[in-house]
Amino acid sequence: MIVLALDTTTRAGSVALMSDNTLLGWLSGDPERTHGERLPGDILRLLSAHETSLHDVEVFAVCTGPGSFTGLRIGLATIQGFALATGRPVMAVPTLEALAYAGLECQPFGLNRPAWVIPWMDAHRGEVFGAVYRAGQDEAVTECYPPVVGSSAALLEEWVPVLEHSPVLFVGNAVERSRGEIADRLGAEVRLDPSMPPLAPTVAALARAKGSDGVLLPYAIRPVYVRRPDAELARDRRR
Repeated sequence: MIVLALDTTTRAGSVALMSDNTLLGWLSGDPERTHGERLPGDILRLLSAHETSLHDVEVFAVCTGPGSFTGLRIGLATIQGFALATGRPVMAVPTLEALAYAGLECQPFGLNRPAWVIPWMDAHRGEVFGAVYRAGQDEAVTECYPPVVGSSAALLEEWVPVLEHSPVLFVGNAVERSRGEIADRLGAEVRLDPSMPPLAPTVAALARAKGSDGVLLPYAIRPVYVRRPDAELARDRRR
């Protein structure tokens, strides 16, 4: 099965191509250019580099958020358009779930595997996107607290009773600014990874692992916004 995966919920974004269990290649976007400027060019370049056409792709996979509203809509529209044009199904992977898996893959834990993984993304406005995943010994993660947005203090306050007695991994681009706060609240059983790994390779692998169980028709993809769009907030203020 050939899977094409796209992430536009992060600033740089990424695209990946996988055949069966082999990652053929991936590209990370230029963070100085918008997703609208880079797409569909980045996708077509990756396909061309591996002598693959859109019609060779059997499943399209995409990050569904949370993240940038504009980036998220561009990514979903791109994948929906490709899927409709080729008659192929799509798979939807929540951004924070992909980040949790990517964070675990980047860590040389050995036997010291964390019990919890916390994706911790910058949501701007002084807030973070976060969720809580239980890390199993079989390399799978299970969602325990769904994606939310809020201040780091508020989210930590809610989750500390669950997390404070077990080793925890925080991963994402909001980790650095929360480093002291996390250490104060959770103590020594914490590993902090401030990197933001490209998510498309992980999204492709997750789509491949789900097989036919996770496929959707293009129109059935639903974005995970968490926060209400700015346009709605501005409309409410005017009212």
